[in-house]
Amino acid sequence: MNNGKFVQIDSPYDIYYHPKNIFVADFFGTLGMNFIYGYVKDRKFYFDDYVMELQNFAGKDLLQELTAESRLILGIRPESISFSTKPTRSGIKAKVDLIQRFPPSVNIICRIKNYVINVLCFIKDLSGVYQDMDIYLVFNSSKIFLFYHSSGELITPAF
Repeated sequence: MNNGKFVQIDSPYDIYYHPKNIFVADFFGTLGMNFIYGYVKDRKFYFDDYVMELQNFAGKDLLQELTAESRLILGIRPESISFSTKPTRSGIKAKVDLIQRFPPSVNIICRIKNYVINVLCFIKDLSGVYQDMDIYLVFNSSKIFLFYHSSGELITPAF
C-alpha cells in the first residue's frame, strides 16, 4: 500500500523480482533497491562518467522508447552487485563508507559520487575490504531494472 492504495497484489516472489514500480522495489527486500539516475543511448545506460550495457533491454522498439526518455532510473538489488578490490574493465569505482556485518552476510555501504550503494555479500568474500578504500562494483546486467523517472513505473525488459 502507498497512500492508502494497493500498488501491487502478488506473490512475494513476484513482488520482489517483478516490482510494479519504484515504491514497491524499494519497499521490499532487506535493504531495498539501489537507484541511479541516468539515460539510455546506444543500448547503454549512462550516469555521471559511467556506462553500463543493457542486455535485457535490447528490443528495437523498446530501445527507441528508452532513448526518447530524457531521464530514467536504474535499479539493482544489493545482492546483484559483485565487487573487486582491483580495477576491472567493467567495474565502477566506489568508496567504502561502512561495513555492516550480519553473519553470515555483510552489507558494504559505498559511494559512487553522490549515490549511496548497498552491496550484499558473504563474510567470506569480504577479505581485504576496509572502510575508506576504493572497490570496483560490477552490476549483474541480467538483474538490472529500469523505471520511468516521471511515473516511477517499471519498464518491462524485452527478452
